Amino acid sequence: GENLLLSILSSLEALHDRRTKHNDGRPCIVFLDEIELALHSSALRRLVLFLKEIASSDDLSIFFSTHSIELLREIKAQNIYYLSNLYNDSIMVTNPCYPAYATRNLYGDDGYGNDLVILVEDDLAKIIIEKILLSKNIAQSIRIKILPTGGWTNTISMAYDVTTSNLLQKGTRLAVVLDQDIEDKVPEFISSHKQFSGIKVDYLPIASLEKYLRSNLFLQINEKLFNTLDTYLFQKRPLQEVLSSYGRADHENDTDGKKLFGLLLNEVRSMRRDRDDIVDLVVRFILDNEADSVNKLAEYLRQKISE
Repeated sequence: GENLLLSILSSLEALHDRRTKHNDGRPCIVFLDEIELALHSSALRRLVLFLKEIASSDDLSIFFSTHSIELLREIKAQNIYYLSNLYNDSIMVTNPCYPAYATRNLYGDDGYGNDLVILVEDDLAKIIIEKILLSKNIAQSIRIKILPTGGWTNTISMAYDVTTSNLLQKGTRLAVVLDQDIEDKVPEFISSHKQFSGIKVDYLPIASLEKYLRSNLFLQINEKLFNTLDTYLFQKRPLQEVLSSYGRADHENDTDGKKLFGLLLNEVRSMRRDRDDIVDLVVRFILDNEADSVNKLAEYLRQKISE
């Protein structure tokens, strides 16, 4: 490792002297292959910082190949080029590219080897975030892990534990996205738990999927949403019949909407379909009809990626 490092430094010194004496203004490119071989991680980091400095001072473009995610985390995504060999033997270049995305085929997924980790309350919130990322074209050349944690207080506590325990690898961003219905409760909770004061939180464009359906299909009928679900999903038993049976049941205690969602899900499964079919239609509806809230969340996620 030391021999390799001395060889690199000797070559750069010779290049520096030559450009100092005979700089004709032409660009100079330096190629280093497998830069991390036999180097300790701390020495590798110092080398990268030195290369940044020398590239700036001597007007060099330094390209190096690497499989080291630790090294890549010292490089801005705009300066990472990921080369993929496609099925037709052509080469695709991805840039900008984030470190965990570039090395995703080299390391096991431990839940934290990602460029961005998003903590949410449940798997339905996870699906909503996934579809927003896709529809807004946010998740390009970046590796994102969305983790349901169960309950909004648990989510905030989890965010605190992750950040204070250094569970995330260097360069990994953390985002916290909670259901909209508890937005008024969060400031008081954080103020009474001073250790959480550094946790930044954003919210889904809806309270929760179950509460959203109960509010828009039963408490107040959103005709557009009703017609969408009735036309494209509830083709065996009309949606109105499902809602009528729910109205005759103990619906007053169903403040979280889970009982209604259970009835809707059972009906959908009787047609050999599943929860994802409900979620897909509802999220599409949200994206089309809750534009302000969706755009606000999308901008929050973009900011987290670019931090």
